[in-house]
Amino acid sequence: MIRVNLDNAQCVRCGKVYYDHEESPFCSRSCFNVAVWEQQTLENFKELFKSLCTNFNRSPWTREQGVSGALQSLQGELDELKEAYAAKDPTHVQEELGDVFWNCITLALACQRECIALTPQTLAGASKKLHDRKPWIFDGSEITHTAEEEQTKYLQMKARLKEEKA
Repeated sequence: MIRVNLDNAQCVRCGKVYYDHEESPFCSRSCFNVAVWEQQTLENFKELFKSLCTNFNRSPWTREQGVSGALQSLQGELDELKEAYAAKDPTHVQEELGDVFWNCITLALACQRECIALTPQTLAGASKKLHDRKPWIFDGSEITHTAEEEQTKYLQMKARLKEEKA
């Protein structure tokens, strides 16, 4: 497990002080230090992405699996993640979630190699889609709706954007 060095960071929601010996910026399921979590996650993701690019470029076996093999591997890891989650085993969930990230990135690299999709454009498209479908999250407006109201709003926006695209 990669340890998070929080250097006595303070939770932005409840004010709890975290010390560098703790392993997570979360003080509860709904309360965490977003800035620290985001920084560590991005650093770790960049390292994983870089390592997997190296693996993909240097491993004939990984490249030969192609999109089909990457999809099979991803499905297997998703099944294992479901089992770990059902067992309420956080350590196993963390391990399997890491495997899902690994396999998603490998799938993206395989798609790029087979000229099906380019990773930078895919990520930019996913980000744009999120911003288009949930503009209220990013426009600075106050969020006053419930989860159910947000789901309805999201589905309406998704349908409208799909209609505009057609």
